[in-house]
Amino acid sequence: MSRAANRRSLRGLLTLVLLVGATACSSNDGVATNGGAGGGATGGSGGGATGGSGGGATGGSGGSGGVPLPCDDGFVVTGAPVHEGVQFEISYTNAIGYTYIDMNVSGPGYPVTSALPITGDGPYTWAYTVSGHGTGVLSFDFVEGKTGGKAGNVLASCQVESLPGSGGASGSSGGSGSGFVTQSGTHFQRDGAEYQFVGVNLRGLPHYGHEALPYADASQIELNLSSVQGMGGRVVRSFVAYHGIDAQETGNRLEKVLNAADQHGLTVIVVLTDFYQTGFNPQGDDGYYATDSNGYVVLDHDFFANGYKNNYEPQVQALVTRFKDHPAIFSWELGNEIRDATFQGQSSGATFVSFCTNMASAIRAIDTNHMISVGEIGATITGLSSNEQQTLFSNPDISFLTTRSYNGGNSDDTGIAKSVNKPIIVEEAGFDGGGRPAKVAQDLAKWFGKGCRGYLQWGFMASAGDNGDGDTQWGMDHQWHKDDWDGLYKTYQTFAQGL
Repeated sequence: MSRAANRRSLRGLLTLVLLVGATACSSNDGVATNGGAGGGATGGSGGGATGGSGGGATGGSGGSGGVPLPCDDGFVVTGAPVHEGVQFEISYTNAIGYTYIDMNVSGPGYPVTSALPITGDGPYTWAYTVSGHGTGVLSFDFVEGKTGGKAGNVLASCQVESLPGSGGASGSSGGSGSGFVTQSGTHFQRDGAEYQFVGVNLRGLPHYGHEALPYADASQIELNLSSVQGMGGRVVRSFVAYHGIDAQETGNRLEKVLNAADQHGLTVIVVLTDFYQTGFNPQGDDGYYATDSNGYVVLDHDFFANGYKNNYEPQVQALVTRFKDHPAIFSWELGNEIRDATFQGQSSGATFVSFCTNMASAIRAIDTNHMISVGEIGATITGLSSNEQQTLFSNPDISFLTTRSYNGGNSDDTGIAKSVNKPIIVEEAGFDGGGRPAKVAQDLAKWFGKGCRGYLQWGFMASAGDNGDGDTQWGMDHQWHKDDWDGLYKTYQTFAQGL
């Protein structure tokens, strides 16, 4: 999907109760999310901080050099020891029912807190998930009266040490240190081991901090990748092209994303153009978009016939040459939902098959390390005949098939994938309405049960506000779907741990 119309870790076995001396910490400027007010469930600040010598684990235990980190009574960290990029929970308990409360956080990386339901009936417990953090000391301030632009009053503070990346579900520790992901029959492998995955679509990620997405600053690259790692994700999908930049700058932006992904143990599906007129296409290709028979502005027949040779193919060759040895590339994707099927009297399945096989061959001539995919919305929706589908997907340079699942849709191409002995992934997925965590859990079980090897949530946005890269209907975010962010996060994380 690309038309812009729609605009937790399971709790650790160790719960660390922090009760050390009180020291106020400075609040973070604007990264904390909304808190809640009112009452809710149990409390009690518990007793005894864990000690620890130099190097420390979390707040209240040994900091670097063995100095205990300050933490006021009432704080509890769940999921200790805390590690870079792995989501955890922090809570504060007090007998007074404060209103307009929040948990501010500052520290390494781009830490963000997200409020959980308040529990207790005096004492009260306010709990938050924490994600996006790096290695070092995180400072938390529990504040009340944060409303109407007021910063609020700091009631209690705590420092927690975040250790270097280790953990995260499903092998998502920092730094890959691994080889390339490859296809073996209907499976993926990396370093000889099965490589199944959940992950997300971060469509505009290479362009954070640039003109394409002015509200997504560059710091959000780390924030999002850290959050994906923490939920057990292995793969992200991003659109690398942008019509306002040349191939060199396109490569510079991709390099930043690939290096950051590699540090988080993630791989990237690199989408080389967009079927829809979103601007995520190579410079010079704007003229190949036209209004089709369905009223959408999309790539036209001329592009697939010969037009791709002018701008698209040279840029693809430049990128593939530059990154053919980068371990963080999952695959080169010819384009998002591309097809030559929507212009009556012009579209041609044979032309589309020729485009795909020619480009796959050109990529393979340069890069023998990485997989190649078409990026189809679904094999049966490409407008190809059964014979054309077999010709395209049995081509040895095409590594796997892709499909979509919105609201549990059943455009099932697993049979085609099996017939050509190749893997298939759900490349975009999402639900609208209520009860989404349970629906996603059922959808994951369904598709992996059918033999799919990967599943990517659409419209992932870990930032506290709208950065322009999410989806109001299908997305996973703190802006429009904050009520089920944590439920979805846990759903994906739990499933990833079983892969």
